[in-house]
Amino acid sequence: CIVKNAREIFAAPHLIIKQSHKNGTFLSEVLDYDAVFNHSLLGVHGNINKLKYLSVIIGSRVFSYYHILTNRKWLVERDELEAGDIWQTPIPKPNNAELTEACNIFDKLVNSPKENYLLEQFVRNMYRLKEYECYQIDIITRKIKSKDMSKQELKIIPQDGMVHSHQNLRLLGMC
Repeated sequence: CIVKNAREIFAAPHLIIKQSHKNGTFLSEVLDYDAVFNHSLLGVHGNINKLKYLSVIIGSRVFSYYHILTNRKWLVERDELEAGDIWQTPIPKPNNAELTEACNIFDKLVNSPKENYLLEQFVRNMYRLKEYECYQIDIITRKIKSKDMSKQELKIIPQDGMVHSHQNLRLLGMC
């Protein structure tokens, strides 16, 4: 969204993104009121349905996994994202039906946060992930969530992010 003056950035609606994760998941919320936020939150102003779609993507394991592999600070300094990290994240462009589905999932999660499996299934479909890719994401994000992944374990993940052998799975404690 392009704003004409600096104050417009604080006008509703907003997507507020917490720069650090909680148990391996990034938190975001869509606000339908004007807001001012501090430096630990990133704000996006725009169409409320597109903001809900982005919130669904950001709350997924796919988003966390991507940033585990690409963020220069993760497990080194601080487990947080910078604005540039988020803006550079590849996000699939939804069609109208997908946008509506994302909004429905977002609204369901507001009322029932335990319905997270709908979010994961939707995001994996948006990225057209294969079963083995989903399995890989689940392995790594569970290790992060349990705070059981060390810097040493992260070093064994190949640059392409794929676990290619049972040897690597054993090293990750998954076999």
